[in-house]
Amino acid sequence: MFRSRTAVAPLERLKILLQVQNPHSIKYNGTIQGLKYIWRTEGFRGLFKGNGTNCARIVPNSAVKFFSYEQASRGILAFYREKTGDRKFILVPYVGLNFAVYESLKDWLIKSKPFGLVEDSELS
Repeated sequence: MFRSRTAVAPLERLKILLQVQNPHSIKYNGTIQGLKYIWRTEGFRGLFKGNGTNCARIVPNSAVKFFSYEQASRGILAFYREKTGDRKFILVPYVGLNFAVYESLKDWLIKSKPFGLVEDSELS
């Protein structure tokens, strides 16, 4: 998650600069030109300004999404079992592909690492 945010950080920074620039004094008038301008005026570090804050905001955002997903899955599954009497597991249609991949990877990792996931886990 943090790697992908960091990989696109220069583009994210440029996007913000393009949105807030003064229309009467244009510094950035395209992607390549804008990135070159940032590099020339601020150096390599300038391309990644604000990336730490951007990464930090993802943590609570993702936590809320995963918590909501887990709670909705449990609720829908309990409702399904109550109505049908079926005790088998169902692939709850909640948020789609992202969580389907997450669940598949989580199950695979838990089975392949029976003593738990390490701090720098593959899912993080």
